[in-house]
Amino acid sequence: MAGMKFDLGSIVKNVKNAIDPEASVPIDSEANPLAYRVFRLNQLVKEVKAEQEAIAEKFANIETNLTEVVAELKIVADAKEAEIANEKSKQDEGQSDSAAKAEEHIAESKEAVKEEVNEDKGKEEDKK
Repeated sequence: MAGMKFDLGSIVKNVKNAIDPEASVPIDSEANPLAYRVFRLNQLVKEVKAEQEAIAEKFANIETNLTEVVAELKIVADAKEAEIANEKSKQDEGQSDSAAKAEEHIAESKEAVKEEVNEDKGKEEDKK
């Protein structure tokens, strides 16, 4: 057992690479790991930029659809408002017609009462 040596550094490196594969440096780049890291960062930035552009396009599509939803809701709200106003005007017309009929009935009643009074006066004069 005394003859066995453990390379603790390589064990730690292997465990680290197994846990986080991004931390490993390919064998062909081991001579210059800094150049590999710069190259890898450049790749990642390009990937993020492409993904960001795709996400920005999707956000633009979401914004367009939300704008159209608002426009459609406005059309529905305006139609409902017009419908309510139309129903209210019909109710107002109905009330106006009822009021006009009531006034006409009152006028007719007054006229009938006047005629009765005049008839009664005529009868009284005839009696005299």
